[in-house]
Amino acid sequence: MSQCRMFLLGYVYNFCTDHDSLAIKLYLPNSAHCWVRRTPAVAAGLTDYRWSMLELLIFKIPAPPFIPPKRRGRPPKPILQEASA
Repeated sequence: MSQCRMFLLGYVYNFCTDHDSLAIKLYLPNSAHCWVRRTPAVAAGLTDYRWSMLELLIFKIPAPPFIPPKRRGRPPKPILQEASA
């Protein structure tokens, strides 16, 4: 259970929380500027906006495709007999 909490905390940190150290200066006309705050996921290019907690919690991650494990060792006898025939 604590591992699930750590994953959730990491996702909130990276996708939902703005960080001052990642802010970039946006120059405006008339010598003005403002700071654009970003999350680590935005800075890394994984997303283009800050996610809300609701959006993070309802996001569904697709399951990876099933790849059957490779068979190791000698093949069973019926397969050997078919190959030699």
